[in-house]
Amino acid sequence: MIDRTILVCAVLILGCPMLSHAAVQAPAQPAATRDGDPTVRSTYVLGPDDQILIQVVDVPDISTKPQRLDPNGDLKLPMVGRLHAAGMTLEHLEAELTTRLKVYIQEPDVAVSVAEYHSQPVSVIGG
Repeated sequence: MIDRTILVCAVLILGCPMLSHAAVQAPAQPAATRDGDPTVRSTYVLGPDDQILIQVVDVPDISTKPQRLDPNGDLKLPMVGRLHAAGMTLEHLEAELTTRLKVYIQEPDVAVSVAEYHSQPVSVIGG
């Protein structure tokens, strides 16, 4: 059996056509764009300490940086105020933000994605 370290080094030194082709064809995406999967968007339940990216067209006060849910699962956003987001899916949070922003914007275009998952830790055991 080939030692994994030797195999990894060989791939790095010699290159692997399949890996280099994949890297050219499909560049790595940040976590914020990978959760565009409908399953994640409709099933992942936000919780305390999750970090999300909220993008609202023409509202830079909200869209400039990722937001972290506080230990209670709340967000505090300009124009929206305090919002309890823990327990919501991404789709539900988008709908709630859209409703609250309609006071200021006729048809708000809201997109929410997860930048960092912290509320539902996963452990990997084995080797």
